[in-house]
Amino acid sequence: MSTLLVVLVVHLHLLLRAHGAAAVAAPPPPLPVLPVPSYAQLQWQLSEMALFIHFGPNTFTDSEWGTGHADPAVFAPSALDAGQWARLAAEGGFGRVVLTAKHHDGFCLWPSALTDYSVAASPWRDGTGDVVGELSAAVRAEGIGLGLYLSPWDRHEPVYGDTVAYNEHYMGQMTELLTRYGDVEEVWLDGAKGDDTEMHYMFDAWFALIHQLQRRVVIFSDAGPDTRWVGDEAGVAGRTCWSPFNKSDVTIGGIVAEYSRSGDLFGEDWVPAECDVSIRPGWFWHASEKPKSATTLLDIYYKSVGRNCLLILNVPPNTSGLISDEDTQVLQEFTEIRRIIFSQNYAANATVSASSVRGGLDNLQFAPSNALQDGIYSYWAPQEGQASWEMLFDLKRSASFNVLQLQEPIQMGQRVIEFHVDILVGELWQTILEGTTIGYKRLLQFPAIEARYLKLCVDSARADPLIAFFGVFMDPFSVVYGSDHGKPSHTNSSEGIMLRTDHTAGDKSTATMWRETFNSWLAKEPFASLIPPHCDHLLTSAYNFLVSHGHVNFGVAPAIKERLPKEPTRPNTVIVVGAGLAGLAAARHLLASGFKVVVLEGRKRSGGRVYTKKMEGGGRSAAADLGGSVLTGTFGNPLGIVAKQLGLPMHKIRDKCPLYRSDGSPVDPEVDKKVEGKYNKLLDNASYLRASMGDVATDISLGAALETLRQSDGGISTQEEMNLFNWHIANLEYANAGLSSRLSLAFWDQDDPYDMGGDHCFLPGGNGKLVQALAENVPIVYERTVHTVRYGGDGVQVAVNGGQVYEGDMVLCTVPLGVLKNRGIKFVPELPQRKLDSINRLGFGLLNKVAMLFPHVFWSTDLDTFGHLTENPSRRGEFFLFYSYATVAGGPLLMALVAGEAAHNFETTPPTDAVSSVLQILRGIYEPQGVEVPDPLQSVCTRWGTDSFSLGSYSHVAVGASGDDYDILAESVGDGRLFFAGEATTRRYPATMHGAFITGVREAANISIHANARVTKTKVQKSPSTNALACATLLVDLFRQPDLEFGSFSVIFGGKASDPKSPAILKVELGGPQKKSSTEGGKKEQHHSNKSLFQQLQAHFNQQQQLYVYTLLSRQQAMELREVRGGDEMRLHYLCEKLGVKLIGRKGLGPGADAVIASIKADRNSSRTKSGPSKLRVGVSKSPHLLSRDP
Repeated sequence: MSTLLVVLVVHLHLLLRAHGAAAVAAPPPPLPVLPVPSYAQLQWQLSEMALFIHFGPNTFTDSEWGTGHADPAVFAPSALDAGQWARLAAEGGFGRVVLTAKHHDGFCLWPSALTDYSVAASPWRDGTGDVVGELSAAVRAEGIGLGLYLSPWDRHEPVYGDTVAYNEHYMGQMTELLTRYGDVEEVWLDGAKGDDTEMHYMFDAWFALIHQLQRRVVIFSDAGPDTRWVGDEAGVAGRTCWSPFNKSDVTIGGIVAEYSRSGDLFGEDWVPAECDVSIRPGWFWHASEKPKSATTLLDIYYKSVGRNCLLILNVPPNTSGLISDEDTQVLQEFTEIRRIIFSQNYAANATVSASSVRGGLDNLQFAPSNALQDGIYSYWAPQEGQASWEMLFDLKRSASFNVLQLQEPIQMGQRVIEFHVDILVGELWQTILEGTTIGYKRLLQFPAIEARYLKLCVDSARADPLIAFFGVFMDPFSVVYGSDHGKPSHTNSSEGIMLRTDHTAGDKSTATMWRETFNSWLAKEPFASLIPPHCDHLLTSAYNFLVSHGHVNFGVAPAIKERLPKEPTRPNTVIVVGAGLAGLAAARHLLASGFKVVVLEGRKRSGGRVYTKKMEGGGRSAAADLGGSVLTGTFGNPLGIVAKQLGLPMHKIRDKCPLYRSDGSPVDPEVDKKVEGKYNKLLDNASYLRASMGDVATDISLGAALETLRQSDGGISTQEEMNLFNWHIANLEYANAGLSSRLSLAFWDQDDPYDMGGDHCFLPGGNGKLVQALAENVPIVYERTVHTVRYGGDGVQVAVNGGQVYEGDMVLCTVPLGVLKNRGIKFVPELPQRKLDSINRLGFGLLNKVAMLFPHVFWSTDLDTFGHLTENPSRRGEFFLFYSYATVAGGPLLMALVAGEAAHNFETTPPTDAVSSVLQILRGIYEPQGVEVPDPLQSVCTRWGTDSFSLGSYSHVAVGASGDDYDILAESVGDGRLFFAGEATTRRYPATMHGAFITGVREAANISIHANARVTKTKVQKSPSTNALACATLLVDLFRQPDLEFGSFSVIFGGKASDPKSPAILKVELGGPQKKSSTEGGKKEQHHSNKSLFQQLQAHFNQQQQLYVYTLLSRQQAMELREVRGGDEMRLHYLCEKLGVKLIGRKGLGPGADAVIASIKADRNSSRTKSGPSKLRVGVSKSPHLLSRDP
């Protein structure tokens, strides 16, 4: 049964069950399951996070617990800005700010009439200040809430210890706070008290007063009454976490930590958990302490908010009264990585069905599709009395993800006890995770998987389960070695062992820990004490995996470099073709692994498409990045780590980018904002369009879709709006180095989920500094242009200009895709057709630059970019964007970018004409402002399209291609002799400098694996591809040389020829003439360039008139079919009626056929190797060197 048929059957089964349960009239919502939250508790939970502010005399005395005797004069913040605190909270998604209005020292941050120990006694604001008042006004301005902590313990107050007097004093101060400052959403309490003083707190009276004065407040303490402490200060809740709780089972100061972490399935009170943690080791600010990383906060977020709790994150202001820059940066990064992860829900456009629906299939009030809407107020509800509860999600296309989000409508009570999630693999459902409670929000992490069909099964519940939200996301920032669920996992994989240290601040992955201490060598020994002795071999395997695959201990720090072996420790020689970032990364990693390495580079320099040129003139100089210039995202970016190891700062590219009309006048920001909104809406609509098209979108260009949608929308009407729209298209073409008319509608943005995140940065002094550091002590032979690569069972030979030949055991090719497309290197034997097809399908576009060094800076230095519009759509990318490098290049440098069609025309434009055009634009902008634009001292125009070592800039997914082509291009060939790296060999990080670097390290690890396999005489196991395109192209490749052909039938055989029962795969061609070979990829790109969406759709369906169907049968049956007389019609009759065979599409062949295909492929490779030359002995030189040709 095919995958599609399996899914259809399941859908039909669910729909029939739902129809069978249909009722005559739509029923009301189900009864809530008690307990349920109050209005205040519900609003508290919806806010998800609160910002905690610990501030007071302790901040200035460098202490955590004040004595109560510090002079009030020490409280003297020089620049206190409660508005900054509130803005950071609001921008970071925190629902309220909770302030320590009084800590244990008794110092009050408001002018309390009940004590002389407050801000009124300090010099701050001349004794008239009120921190609580300023914060109250600030949070209201930002639209978030206020919370207050009033410490029960007061080490200054003389009556502390007198139960009646102090409780009166405390309640008096609480009354001041709750009556002076408007609405207070949360009062935070604990049971802190001195060890040497007998004191009884009248909590019940306090709670009654608080609820009397603030009707919508929630009270936090160890035991509620409204929210409870989770039981630790690490910000981590239990994997099972119930909001139901029994307040009578605990007391403030007398809790059972495990009970607080997990809650109570049978609890009678609604008391959800709150997770408190500080961004720093201490709760107050200390100059000696550093904040946690953004990825650590993300991990805490998963284990607090993602486990049905609220996260309250303490971020203490410094002695100036401001949240420090380093803490601010971490908060902003934390916000950004959450935005990146959760902005793309791969289930958002899914088709959903369920085992039943309350009120029947037609009752939309409880439809399963409600689970795709954000929020908890709409939900799927099953019919009452069902034995099982299931939801089936068809994502409409296969997607990669590693995070699951589930939500219950907690206003109806918390219900789910256990659940599991399956994905469809072939024809079988495979469980990927099991979980316990859901509650308001459950986030579950697991190693990334790729799937189209998912099934949520609720295994047990307190009542009929209600599901408010289901989503799957890709988190590229976290390192996940095992699933985060409530049941133990079992694995013997060395990669499955969790190399983590259990800190009170929460778990950190080993890779994340090392990247925070990037200058040191991470050894295995510190982890030994954390691993049981019988698992030591797993620790060793996991550690070796992390090191060998470049997750840790990479780069150019002295502690890393001193670990490099002085001499090769292995007999193998690896030739690396190209000294670009991929080649350099691979060479360094191979040298560290003990290989003999030689890098062959065609240019006179290393770096390839990363090239920093020193420009000079008139006593001025500047470093110009003529190739790769922007570090795209700093979170986890390995080049960012290398920059830090070198002590190089990174300059964040500022968002401000004013635009100027073709006549030089500024564009109205409101018009710009309007068109940008329309453009983004059109991109969203294009996403919906491709989702509705399904596989058809593969043959459609993004440009055609956008233009059709723009014309139908009608929102862009004036000439200026059209010019602005074209500017945004030019920016898109710049980002993709390809014409929008050639970008695949289906897959142009397939790498978005893997965005590194964080700031985009310039590197002061240029990226050449990275290249220089990476090239240090790497054996590179320059001016060696490779023209032939021979590979076989004995090794490899690489022939270069001048007739010299380098011999080695393995070769890594890192040349750009443009060189491969141009067949700049001859491979012997020829590359597999499947790889050639991918080379042809992928796009390789162009971006050019004009770099100009001026006598002085005449433009504004408070921005890094500004844009220029043109009225000619075909020239929209001509000098459309300017980069200001004045702050990072060491001199007054300006860069004009040329993208899209204009970049191709620029290749033949005389440099003097190009510079004149740029100066005309600049003078049109600045001279009306009274600013003289001088002639440049030196100018440089790039020509990447005609550069023989690159023939373009970087790759993109062209029409007809997909992300699978990147994977195919990355595959090694020749039984582990020939390897490929470079930005066009990674589907996750294509067209980026860090992508090139990562692939170099990846292939170095693969080379090591194959070398080890040859020593041990074992075979490297390759995981079977789960990509539909990869399987299909492999089948197409095999049928290029069928074993048997007759009429419209062709057959490939597996197994032994002497066995009549050995398997065979039959292909039948139905319909029109054969399509042209995909090797005509270049023409295919042009074929799509100027066609409308309608024309492209028409071409697609014309091509689809040719149809291939397949079946699996035996060799004997295939031979019998060949003998049938009467033509194809009789053969089809014999096949279906006599043999009882069904013809199906490629995807329907299933895993059994995949095994046959793999076997046939392996047999053909083996026979090809045996029939080929056993030795590679041509040429002259036998230098044990390696190669490189990456420009």
